[in-house]
Amino acid sequence: MNLIIIHKNKSSAAGGVNDLLRFAVSSEPLTGVVLDGLSKNLCLDGDTNAVVAIPEGWSIETRAATPKMMAYAKNVPICSELLRKIKRNSWLIVSNGRFATRVDGELLHKVLAGVQADVVAVNVEPELLGKREKVRLTAQGKVAGFRRLYSDAAEPAPFPADWPHHIFVKTNVLDRAFVDQTLPQSFSDFINKVPIKRINAASD
Repeated sequence: MNLIIIHKNKSSAAGGVNDLLRFAVSSEPLTGVVLDGLSKNLCLDGDTNAVVAIPEGWSIETRAATPKMMAYAKNVPICSELLRKIKRNSWLIVSNGRFATRVDGELLHKVLAGVQADVVAVNVEPELLGKREKVRLTAQGKVAGFRRLYSDAAEPAPFPADWPHHIFVKTNVLDRAFVDQTLPQSFSDFINKVPIKRINAASD
């Protein structure tokens, strides 16, 4: 299952009329188009079930849109019914709804199978796509050379400062990840609950 969270914008313009994403999610017929696109960004093992969490206060003309939508104030609530659905799968995918990304499913399977971790953070990088060259830098930030990729790739990554594009959570650690059946809005609060691995993966 994919839990797509549209995180609150921390900039001074947050919640204003210039917030394009808020406008798109709040206005028919754009609502259905945007949410349908977000729900199809990433699916694992053919599971297309998705729930979209939006900030409380956003005016939504219809809640009948697919995929299912829910509002949150501070932390994102994970109700018992949703937890039961999540536990039917091996992984829960928590996606950052402020980014539209696409990752090859076969590559994801290889990454998740090879990483010994219960929680994996994934950011997508176009420069890791096959048939491209990637600049390699020294520890001092100088160009060391170029690496040509012949197929889509993934690599360990620095720890992100904020919510990455996707987080994969093994369903057997959900009780530790979601204390009081909520997902904290703060990324630092979340990573203090469970060990996490960081990966960059190819995306177009």
